[in-house]
This record gives sequence, structure tokens and C-alpha cells, in this order.
Amino acid sequence: MVKVTANGICREYENGVTYEKLAQEHQAEYDHRIILAIANGKIKELHKTVDRDAAVTFQTLADRVGHDTYIRSAIMLLIKAISDIAGSPRAGKVSVEFSIGIAVAPYDALTFSGLVDRAAQACSQRSGVNFYDKQAADRFRLDSELLEEERRREKEQMREALQTIMDNVDAYLFVVHPFRHEVLFANRQIRSIRPECVPGSVCYRSFFRFDKPCVDCAILNGQDCLIEKDGQQIYLQLRHKKIRWLNDEMVYLVSGTDITERMLHARKLEHMAYHDSLLDIPNRQAALRNLQHMLREGKRCAVVLFDISDFKLFNETFGHAKGDLLLKDVSLSIARFVPEGSLYRSGGDDFLVLLSGADGPQAERLAQSVRNSFLRVLTIEDLEYTCNIDAGISISPQHGTNPSTLITHAELALAEARKEGRGIYQFNKELDQILSRKKLLQILIRSALANGDFEVHFQPVFEISTGLFRKAEALLRLRDAAGSFISPAEFIPVAEETGLIVDVGYLVLDTVCRQLLSMASVAGLPFQIAVNISAIQLLQTNFVSRVVEIIQYHGINPQQLEFEITESVLINSFEQVKGVMQQLRDKGIRFALDDFGTGYSSLSYLTHLPISTLKLDRSFIRNLETSESNRQVCKAVIDIARHFNMAIVAEGVENAEQSKIISELGATSIQGFYYARPLPGGQL
Repeated sequence: MVKVTANGICREYENGVTYEKLAQEHQAEYDHRIILAIANGKIKELHKTVDRDAAVTFQTLADRVGHDTYIRSAIMLLIKAISDIAGSPRAGKVSVEFSIGIAVAPYDALTFSGLVDRAAQACSQRSGVNFYDKQAADRFRLDSELLEEERRREKEQMREALQTIMDNVDAYLFVVHPFRHEVLFANRQIRSIRPECVPGSVCYRSFFRFDKPCVDCAILNGQDCLIEKDGQQIYLQLRHKKIRWLNDEMVYLVSGTDITERMLHARKLEHMAYHDSLLDIPNRQAALRNLQHMLREGKRCAVVLFDISDFKLFNETFGHAKGDLLLKDVSLSIARFVPEGSLYRSGGDDFLVLLSGADGPQAERLAQSVRNSFLRVLTIEDLEYTCNIDAGISISPQHGTNPSTLITHAELALAEARKEGRGIYQFNKELDQILSRKKLLQILIRSALANGDFEVHFQPVFEISTGLFRKAEALLRLRDAAGSFISPAEFIPVAEETGLIVDVGYLVLDTVCRQLLSMASVAGLPFQIAVNISAIQLLQTNFVSRVVEIIQYHGINPQQLEFEITESVLINSFEQVKGVMQQLRDKGIRFALDDFGTGYSSLSYLTHLPISTLKLDRSFIRNLETSESNRQVCKAVIDIARHFNMAIVAEGVENAEQSKIISELGATSIQGFYYARPLPGGQL
């Protein structure tokens, strides 16, 4: 900054201002006389004498070098700056003449006033730069040259010391000019991975190996940088800090930390998260991610979901080791027909294929080709096996515009393919309506749980030997918005699929216990109520403790409860279910096997499980009057129950003839509309 005072007006100008500009500002020609006084090797004062009341002060030029800098350097800066201005050509009629007088202590004077006087005398001699003592001027010049040489050596020594220090730092370090992209320094670690990264090179070529400056600078953004050396990959985490360099310029000190192990570990974790370890193919999460990318790019795509129809039976029959080998064989077989990288393991024995740009017919043709390939016999070690493959298909955008919807619709189509035995099924409007209905039921179930809208009705069970009703079955009821009952066969599966059956089950058990408190004993025996229990409830780790807690809260006799289970509950996790049943039986709760004869009907269930009652399915009772085969099945089941000393209840008895026949065959109890329909608790 240059401060000019003229005619009582003070103005400030940048250091680069020309004196033509100063003259134009003040509309005058000035003869500037500058007196420089030097004492004790320090700048003490910058004094002025002027003509026409004008003054030019170069105080800020002295400030640039600082008050602790050798005064000789300050003098040289002032001389050079003023001489450059004074020696430059001037435009028009404006002329500027400088006369600089310099007195140097201790050569010219020992007091400050003496120095000022000597400098004034030198200033009056002639224009330009004048030393009071010519010999002092020569000594000053020589001293200045020696000083410059000394400074040069100091900078070189400092550079060598810095090189030594930074070479031994356990980090990758280099210095870059922020505007020229020039590498000013690179330590040994940097040169070991980038030999061409030396002072004078440009960073984008020597370090990043680009042909032109980076559009998105990794240094400024603190990005991770991948370096390849001798076939190995090194990940550097780049950070930068602005520092003042040896030449007083502001530069970037860039440090790189080797994060290769961390990155490889992160990649390993990512691989584990998005890859199936058994089959070495991407998993469902990877499919969701990649499908999301396709949809964001506006691509049409098809989702094809394959399933081994009898894999569960194969696994249970031949063991998990052979099951894994079968999965690998199936995976390799499907991979031969689909584009590379498009096959995923969705879970269990489900395989998912993403077909970019495919429509419905194309997806169906591919699915058919895959199915046809499994008509051959597979050899699994020493086992020859023929497996059946089903496929469900959904297409974007008509069947969904987000990954979860498309995959859910493919799963629904796959379930339909299994159900109808078609092998291949594409999602359609009918399935969409089924899905919408399930969503509605889920909302109704949640609302009923929150608002207490579930109803529990009780259907009495007639005991043939006494002619009394000493037992009833609890039946859950749910109404729609119009007040009509929804079939349990419709909403119970939805409750099981969503896991809501657990809370629903505890609600029913609590209602049954309250009902039992209001029931009087019949013929001296406590009244019993049977409660249907699903597999999901039995497999809850805290199921036994919750049941005991509810029973104790209401203070009822556990022998008044009977839990009804179906054979499907026993197919999965037999040993776990058996353990839970035994714990509850030890508490006094009885068990009934519902719908006996409609499933696998394994007699081993009866010998290994604590079952006290068998229930004949209503399908055998329906045509009992006219069907001899139904009568024979009923008689066989009743004989089995007698052999194991179990009670037997015939469900669905609707007329007197059915009641008479089933009684003659030996059933102990009858349940059906002929005797009583389900009733609210208050009417039981």
C-alpha cells in the first residue's frame, strides 16, 4: 500500500500503482525528495521532504520484509522499488524525479540526527540513489551480495534438512504449487510408487497420470486415490494443508496415508454382504441394488425367479451336503442360459435372474429353456436325481416400478406356478388383485389388534357318552368395513405370513382364559376350551413362558386348555415343536391333532408326541352317508385313536344321519352345525 498526502487530502494506493496515476489524481507535477536514515542496522524512520506540499511514503514496502530482517535487505528492496518507478518512461507532460540519499551507520554517523543530516546531504547531490560515503556504498553492496549468498546457502541447507526429515516420515508426502500444478518436493515414499513425481513435474501427469489437469481434484477434495505399482494396488487417503514454502509462496503440503488394508477389508465385507458364499454368485441384496440402478436409468427389465420344487424333501431325505451340491449344479445349469452377471441367489433354493431390456415373451422363452434343461438326470455324487424347476416372472414397468415390488410380484407368480403345476407363470392383474386383498387384510388385522375389534366365538363339542357339552373350540372372527365376517381361511394365512399371528394368538388365549373364569363346571368336571395354535407361535422362543404368564394372571387351571395343532406344524422343526409341546404338557395343557388324515398322517407323531385327542377332518364326514370309503377311513382313524387311548372328535357333523354313523363307528365327541353353531362368549 502507498500512502500519498497532497494539498491536505490523504489517499491510499496499491503497491503496483504508477506515478502517472498519482500525478493524474493530484493534477500536479511533483519533485519528490526522500531522505532515508539508518541506525544500528535497523529501520528507524522513513522521512520525507517534498516540494509543493506533497509526500510519498513507502512505509509499507519496508513492512514487507519485517522489522527483524537485516536492514540491508530492506534498503535493497526500497532502492529497487523506487528506482524501477523512477526509471520507467512517463506519458504526456507528467515527469517525476527522485533523489534518494542514504546514510549508513556506523560508517557515516553514530547518532540518529547525524544519519538524517548525512542522508539529506546525499539526497541534495543529484537525482537517483546517492550514498553519503562512496566507500560505504561499496561495502554495503559487497555485504549485500554476501548476504544473498548466505541466504541461498541457508535455503539449500533447509531444503536438504527438510528432504531428510520428510524422507523418514512414515507417510507419502509431496508439495504442490496450487496454481501451476508443479511438484515442488516429493519424499522417498512418493518416489517409490511414482518415480516420475520429482520437483518440476506437474502433479496431474507425474502422480495421477492424467493428460490434463483434473476436473475434480483429489487433493482439494480429500479423496481416496488408487495407485497401481508392479501389479499391486495401493489405496492412499489424500489430505492437504496450506503452508508457506521456502520462497515465501503459499503451497499445498499433501500427505497420503496407506489405507490399502482398510479398503481391502471393506471390499471383503461388501463382497460378503452382496455375495452368496456357497454358490459364489451375487445374492438378493445385490439383485435389489442392481435392479434399482436399472430402474433409475429408465431401462425396461424382467425379473425371473426360479425355484426347485421339491428341494426341501430332497434336503431332508439325502442330507444338507447333497442339497448343497444340488444347488451348485442348478446354479451352473441356469448360468448357461442367462447373460453373465445376471444370476443371483435370492435365498434358499430360489434363483433370481435380471434381464435388462427384456419383455414378457423373451423372459418366458428363457424360463422355458432353463426348465427344459432339467429334463435330464442329474448326478449328485453317487445319486441320480431328476429335479423340477418352476419359474415366476414380473416385467417393469407394468408390474412395478421399484425393486421390492417387482421381486414380490415374481414371488407371487412363482407361488402360482407351483400351485397350478404350470411350471412358468407371469404376474397378471388377477394376482395383483390377490396382493391388494392381502394388503387390505393386513391393514384390517393391525387395526383389529390396535382397537380390540377381533371377536372370539365358541363352538360347543357334544360328548356322546354323557350327552353333555363340556368342551368348546375357540374360533377367531374378523369383520370387514361393511360388518360382514371374513373367512378365517382368508385372514389367518395373512396373519401368519406377516408374523401378526403371534400377537393375535396371545389375544385369543387371553380371551379364552377370561371366558373360562365365567364358565361353571359341568357334571363336576371343569369346562374345557380348545385353542388353535400355529407353527409360528410354537417356534417363538418365549412361547411357553408367555402362555404360563397368561394362565397365572387369570388364575385358571391349565387342564382346562387344549391346544389344537395341524400336521403341517410338525413337518418343519419336529424336534423343536416336540420339546415345546412336552413343556406345555408338563404344565397340564392337553394337545389335539387337528385335520388328522388329510396330511402326511404319520403314526410316528402319535407315538412321539403328547397328543390326547385326534380330530377327524370334515372332508371325511361330508359324504359319510353315501361313501363307503369315507366310512372305512373314519373307522380306521377311530381304531388308531382307541389303540393309543386317545379321544376322537368328529368335525363338521351337519345332520342326524352323520351323527348316528359316526357314533356307531366309535367317536367319543361330535362337533358341527347339527348340534350348535359358533356362539359369542355371552351365549355359550
